[in-house]
Amino acid sequence: MNKVKAIVDSVYITKRKNRISDLLRLEPLQAASRQSLQDVVFSEEYDMVVLESESVADVLNNRTLKASKIVLRVHNDETKYFFQLGNSSSNIFKKLYYYLDALKFRRFSKNVFAKADRLWFISKDEYKAFAEQEQWSQKSSHLPSASAQLPVQQKLGGRKVLFIGSLFMPNNINAIKWYLDNVHFKLIKDFPDYSFVIVGSTGDVREEDVLSMLSGYSNAEVHFNVPDLAPFYAEAALFVNPMQFGTGVKLKSLNAINNGLPLVSTHVGSEGIGLIDKEMFLKADNPDDFYAAIALIFSTKPEANSEMVKKAQDFLNNSDYLTLLKKETDDLFKQD
Repeated sequence: MNKVKAIVDSVYITKRKNRISDLLRLEPLQAASRQSLQDVVFSEEYDMVVLESESVADVLNNRTLKASKIVLRVHNDETKYFFQLGNSSSNIFKKLYYYLDALKFRRFSKNVFAKADRLWFISKDEYKAFAEQEQWSQKSSHLPSASAQLPVQQKLGGRKVLFIGSLFMPNNINAIKWYLDNVHFKLIKDFPDYSFVIVGSTGDVREEDVLSMLSGYSNAEVHFNVPDLAPFYAEAALFVNPMQFGTGVKLKSLNAINNGLPLVSTHVGSEGIGLIDKEMFLKADNPDDFYAAIALIFSTKPEANSEMVKKAQDFLNNSDYLTLLKKETDDLFKQD
């Protein structure tokens, strides 16, 4: 917080409240739990308010908020995203919650989109899909995820396969299980020095539950809530994103590339970025192809793998984010 306060004028802290009764409301629980945004007392007038997803839209109902322009940062097609979370969860109560919020977001997202003067889509694919719709075409723009990190070069080599992700998200747990059940054992058989390294934050999930999930698998290790990810990137041969469910841009894939690792990913794990298969990463959607992609990286010289990573890094960093952002804000205020 001290670092934040050093570069911003004001910080207002509000608390989320998750109540079972809010499941009966018409707005998604993701938004209802942030109702306290209506109660913040703002003392200034703002040129622009940027909403980081529709879930914080209740701030627009705050009577003290005065802003000339409203911008919505679209992280996902929320309806599709929550349906995907429901599909990936094995818990019947969580499934019900995810499906309910997915249905509620259909109406809720449209209302927030209508209030916004500009829609900034992180995903190139979702931008194209919404920009084709007449009611959103004039206010939609593709503004990719920003990264303050300079691309890293790794020495590569070895047989360590890395996955980093939030271990409290059902689509990440589903991805890990899919990989372990369909790819992991074959790699152990053919590459005895191979190992699978999982790193993630646990949130409200117990570490014991994650360890129990891994109990039947050899050559697999997990690290919880680590303060520094750099050593794990440095020791890995490649990064896998075997996600089967999800929407929008997967930051774990972007972070892996920027941290110098070759990426093997399903189409879900790489969508919305614009990477070229076999040139900037390896796409694989079934177990045989996933195994073959990893085996190919294992058998390829590190210099060649580094070249693929470099092409992906150049692609991700060929646009100046601040220049794009300035153009967006300039265009927005020119409308007046």
